Amino acid sequence: MLDIRQIKLIMTLAEHGSLTRAGRILNLSPSALTRALSAIEQDLKVELFDRSRRGFEPTAIGRALIQKGAEVLALSDELSAMLTRLRGTGTDSLQIGAGPAAIGCVVSQAIPRLMARRPGLQLQVSSGVDSVRALQDRKVSFAIFELSDLAEPEEFQVIPLRRHPTFLLARPGHPLLALGSAIGFEDVLRYPLMRYSYVPARFAPHMAAAMANIEAAAATIAPSMTIEDAGATLAIAAASDALAASTAPQMQPWVQSGALVVVPWRPSWLQTNFGILYLRHLRLTPLQQDLLDCLQAADAEAFALGQAMMPAGLPPPEEGLAVVGRRTAPALVRA
Repeated sequence: MLDIRQIKLIMTLAEHGSLTRAGRILNLSPSALTRALSAIEQDLKVELFDRSRRGFEPTAIGRALIQKGAEVLALSDELSAMLTRLRGTGTDSLQIGAGPAAIGCVVSQAIPRLMARRPGLQLQVSSGVDSVRALQDRKVSFAIFELSDLAEPEEFQVIPLRRHPTFLLARPGHPLLALGSAIGFEDVLRYPLMRYSYVPARFAPHMAAAMANIEAAAATIAPSMTIEDAGATLAIAAASDALAASTAPQMQPWVQSGALVVVPWRPSWLQTNFGILYLRHLRLTPLQQDLLDCLQAADAEAFALGQAMMPAGLPPPEEGLAVVGRRTAPALVRA
């Protein structure tokens, strides 16, 4: 009789076809994964995979087991959720993993909508760069993640969100503002730039080119500041010469109050590229579907706010959806 852990092992190997890739997800070495699979096949007295140079291909029996295994895992998730409710307060619960940018742009706007639909909801939002691993380990049910850095999307259902403009913010009277529309990335990097610890790989070529230009001009590059709290970056920018980057929902009250000013610099590559991820086998409950509906409604509202807050003279954001796995410069996919 197979247990949940063994079913997950078989399905992960079938999805990836490689001991190395599957082992990375399961936190097993290729040799340990091989031993675990051999033990399962010996116990069942069948071969579940054909081994070849091309990788691991499920046999007919393996495919049948995998099809039923997806149903078993979905039922296991539903049972766990039900037991959690029975042991606790009897309320619904959800766990979401997301980075600070996604939380500020979309998640924080979706939560009030969801609370209105589900007043007794027990919600946990985990901020950090390991949201995909947390999803693989079933510590969260959904992850909102940068899709351009998603190495192996096959195990997930992916719902791309809009590509939101990201604005640069400074205090009124900041020296950078005196340059007006002539601001370049090299000018920005001469001041402390606050960022999150996770920076998408697609930003690297732009950063490298600007730094090379600064070094060639024998100018000074200001040290960056790594701060994971979006609200803290805005507060620091309002009281210093440090610069903060933000999407429209986070920055709106600061700009409207006059505490921060939008810097007239926004290159086309400075935009979000995240989407909603959940495990491919997951059968959505009504509560989970409510969450997805609220996230997508908040996504549309946040993009409209970004359009409305775009200062005169900056190119308007072109509406399009995030794309998966193009690490340098993901092409625009129209909504």
